[in-house]
Amino acid sequence: MPELGLRPKMIIGDFEVVALYPSGVGGMSTVVQARATKPTGLPNEVALKISKMGSTDTFYTSAIKFESELLSKLNAPGIVTIYPAAKIRADKVVFAAAASNLPSRPWYFIMERLQGGALQDLIKGVGKLSVGEAMAIAFKVSQALDYVHQQGYVHNDIKPENVIFRVPLVVGAEPDPVLIDFGIAARKTRLTEDGTLQYMSPERLSQARGEVAPEKSMTIDPAKADVWAMGILIYRMLAGYEPFDARTKGNLTTAIRSLPAESIAKNRPEIPREVDVFITEGCLAKQPMLRPSIRELSQLLRRYAGDGRILKVPKKGRWPW
Repeated sequence: MPELGLRPKMIIGDFEVVALYPSGVGGMSTVVQARATKPTGLPNEVALKISKMGSTDTFYTSAIKFESELLSKLNAPGIVTIYPAAKIRADKVVFAAAASNLPSRPWYFIMERLQGGALQDLIKGVGKLSVGEAMAIAFKVSQALDYVHQQGYVHNDIKPENVIFRVPLVVGAEPDPVLIDFGIAARKTRLTEDGTLQYMSPERLSQARGEVAPEKSMTIDPAKADVWAMGILIYRMLAGYEPFDARTKGNLTTAIRSLPAESIAKNRPEIPREVDVFITEGCLAKQPMLRPSIRELSQLLRRYAGDGRILKVPKKGRWPW
């Protein structure tokens, strides 16, 4: 986000920027590691999510405010924790504030600092995960997602980059994955068109193309799009790649909407058939009504998670943070 000139030692509220996360720059915001400059009642080390633009009437500011308000309502171990940005009065706190000392006064909010890196980087560093590792990670993510659905929301952007481990991974220890980036989350009442193409469900792509009539859209459960994305996520952990790929956006869209997902066991025969079929024919069913609920997926994941321990981590120097 060059227009803000974010760099170490800059002051934002009561915090000093320590570092910019290499993978923390997105289309709507950027995330930095920061340290408290005075006692705040919060952890000394935190993460700040800062909007791309600062004027109060921009889409980016609205997204930051929405995300901060939503995170303030969510309280589950597998969801990133947000901290109050200011106290208006004894019984009223706000979770987003304007960085008055930065150009254009961008809005930001304060989160816990997650120190274990992204699932994306684990996959890149070690390759395919074992069934137990993948199931254990996905099980905890599915629990967090089930909680989000129970609160009446859908995440809309489940992908390896948005699963961050709370603490560094250690061989022989259980992973502690945390779901982040609720910037395009929405109420569980309608389909949305935003998201990462490789993880978008067929019905969301059809909605984006204007092929879903309003009356039909109301009958589609938006939570099933999160189940689809979980299917892609698990497939990626087990196979090492996404099930649908193409060189152009148009061809990728066609593949997602029309082609069946190839069996994971084709290249990994040790994958249990129940897991393979549940993911490729269940979670990745083209028709949302044929997909399982996130709770049904969670039950399957628990059965195959084993002791949930990590078997290998990237070699020293392979982590990008």
